[in-house]
Amino acid sequence: MKLAEQPLLFIDCQTTGATPLSAQILELGWLLPEVTAGQLPHSQLLIKSRLIRLPADQALPARIQKITGITDELMQDASPAADVLSELMRDLSGDGQKQVRFAVAHYAQFEQAFVRQLFVDHLPEQNLPFTFICTCQIAKRLYPDLPSRAIRALGGYFGLSLTEMKRSSCHVEATYFIWQRLLADLGAIGIYEDDQLLEWLSQPLPKVSAKDKKNPYAIPMERLKRLDLPAKPGIYRMLNSDGNILYVGKATSLKSRVNSYFRGRKGKDSKTKELISQIFDIAIEVVDTPLEAALLETDLIKQHDPPYNRALRQRGRVLNFYSHDFVQVSLQQDLEYMLGPFVSDSFKPVLDLLQALQTETYPLDLFWGLASAELIAKAFALIFIEGPIASYSACQLSARRLLAIGMAMVRQEVNYQRILKREEERLAEAAREDPDPDPGKSGPEKTEIELPQEDLEEDLDAEVVEREIDENDLVEMIYGILARSAKLYLQAKRLTKLLNVQITFVDGGISKTLTFINGKAVNLATCAPSEISQPAWSGLDIDTYDRMRVLLTELARVNLRDKGMKIVGLETVVTQ
Repeated sequence: MKLAEQPLLFIDCQTTGATPLSAQILELGWLLPEVTAGQLPHSQLLIKSRLIRLPADQALPARIQKITGITDELMQDASPAADVLSELMRDLSGDGQKQVRFAVAHYAQFEQAFVRQLFVDHLPEQNLPFTFICTCQIAKRLYPDLPSRAIRALGGYFGLSLTEMKRSSCHVEATYFIWQRLLADLGAIGIYEDDQLLEWLSQPLPKVSAKDKKNPYAIPMERLKRLDLPAKPGIYRMLNSDGNILYVGKATSLKSRVNSYFRGRKGKDSKTKELISQIFDIAIEVVDTPLEAALLETDLIKQHDPPYNRALRQRGRVLNFYSHDFVQVSLQQDLEYMLGPFVSDSFKPVLDLLQALQTETYPLDLFWGLASAELIAKAFALIFIEGPIASYSACQLSARRLLAIGMAMVRQEVNYQRILKREEERLAEAAREDPDPDPGKSGPEKTEIELPQEDLEEDLDAEVVEREIDENDLVEMIYGILARSAKLYLQAKRLTKLLNVQITFVDGGISKTLTFINGKAVNLATCAPSEISQPAWSGLDIDTYDRMRVLLTELARVNLRDKGMKIVGLETVVTQ
């Protein structure tokens, strides 16, 4: 039968994991259009989507909630899996419904595994009544030079804007939309019948030659558009076919940075490939310096919330301020809650650690489920035997005391880095004076006891992950929590100092002076010190926090080159 006349089921699953052996279907969506040739308008697509109740002993994973937007509250209206399957079967056998031989899905191998398990669990007497056709496999053969054939990439390449959340109804609509385009391009190579398509799909994917690997990707944006960009600092916005912003980025050279996305095929992650598959246009804004580009970037990301920006988006982040003893927390800074700002629960690990030490409890989530309560107990015993905490008993500990210990560790790390830098400079100077130095000369040996990485959840040392961790590893994690809390505290103080300042600096060979009031760049002639908030962060939010954090990072960068950089408090400037 001709593909254009074939009755089809378009189907999508959202699940709690990658395989039905360890995960469940969370949502099932499907569409049975009366015709499959010639795209129907959205209003005529009768897409059904049903949340499926999870087993009583299984919770909805937080990671899946973040990806899909499906919450515990929404799941209260979920249906039993058997009821959802019965509804699907009724639709397939409804009055006037032609027999459906094929189900179309993107990454059909994934959908097929879960749908087959759904039949096994709830209709064991019935075999899977349709064969799956994979739009991704078709696209891999039709468009080998497209950077990505993910559903968002392919939909965007064809001019469809998908919502960021992964929901079944959205993916069903995208699959139907993609299918229409595939039908036309399959016809262009002489594939019109279903048996022709199945035979074509059964052949191995054509291998990409070494020559083809060096060729640029096929993308919808005109090549000259990016080649004509200026080699100046600024902001670029990557736009889809509807002119919606996909990504906002900063650049020291717009020409060099933007074109780097499209040169070569190596070294690009899946999200980057997915992004560049959808870019139809680039909009730019030129500024004087890279520092100003970085500040503008964070504001534009907040304003537009582009789907492919991972950092600097609001994403539910809020500012927290603590009382003097860190016992109480508030979303607003006032005279009682002066300590901060901290982003959401970033300071909470050290408070959880304090509570665990004081109550002799062993919360497994403190170490991300990597250790048993017994192992945590051993680690807690060790830190009271040796190390910076050993001078205190559990009842003597407080949040401020743990913070002080962490700050001492940070100072020790900073001092060591300064010594190392001075020694490197001395050796470099000696090398210039003596072109053939004694090979026995060397800098100071690096201590074997290093501070743990700041983000243990994401950057835990590979050796620790691969082997079974012990109590010494947990001790290092504890010290890591203390050091990170101290760095967050010190960062909060530095960010507060930057809220109301005038900064003179040189960046990219250009001298600039910027004035900030309440964390926002202003024209000093039109503003007055009376506008400064009291307390410092009163009425300010995550937008200001991110702007000051970017400013702090950029000032550290330009200070490496501009030793004459000057930062003065705004009151000093006004009274001069």
